[in-house]
Amino acid sequence: MARQADSSIGAGGGPATDPVARVMGLAAFVLVGTVLAVLAYALWVGVVLPKTPRTALEMQLSTLEQVVAQNPRDPKVWAQYADALIQTKQYSKAATVIEQGRKALPGQTSLLTVEEAYMAHLRGLNGDALRLYDKATAQAQAERKKKLEELKAKGIISAPEAPAIISAGVGKGDLLLEMRRWADAAGAYSKALEEDPRMSDVLVRRGDAYLELKDYAKARADFESALTFIPDYKDARAGLEKLKAVGK
Repeated sequence: MARQADSSIGAGGGPATDPVARVMGLAAFVLVGTVLAVLAYALWVGVVLPKTPRTALEMQLSTLEQVVAQNPRDPKVWAQYADALIQTKQYSKAATVIEQGRKALPGQTSLLTVEEAYMAHLRGLNGDALRLYDKATAQAQAERKKKLEELKAKGIISAPEAPAIISAGVGKGDLLLEMRRWADAAGAYSKALEEDPRMSDVLVRRGDAYLELKDYAKARADFESALTFIPDYKDARAGLEKLKAVGK
């Protein structure tokens, strides 16, 4: 009996062309090519293309990072960048930026110390925060004294601003208010108001502290002063309503 011909042997003695095998081989080739193309595109996007911000917050951080790079001698810019990182709870990166700012701005670090204090405040490290707020105030006073001497040497009679004193006073007052240390909070707010007595929000917060201390005359004075700067200020009017509720 003759053997049936082996279908795997072609006319030339080699493997015959199997349609199924051809389709599977082509599919595998296309799949490998597609995977390689996707990997190449991902690599190109990640390395070649800039990483554009995806949210408004990321855009703000990106902008501040660029501003710091362009103005490395401006302490306010460093502080704003650190603050934005702290607001987004990127504490590790914020700490790095604060240290970088200190190296870039020797002798102008009070605003950065305020941000360090604020970060400690948010992390619940109240003792560290209070110490750092005081440190920032001392640094700001020393910086202002040095600036005043430099201006006098040039024949300029002017009182340099010290924004860190305001920021430290308000930040410390807010923390002490949270801690229910009413008298200390009022004192901290007073330090800030000595620098700028027109801050209606700070006047209201100090008024709230006086209200807790039952110093109703001072509380009323602060609420009413706040209204002289912002006549329709809701918080100040709410403070006066609180006084009315206790018969004062």
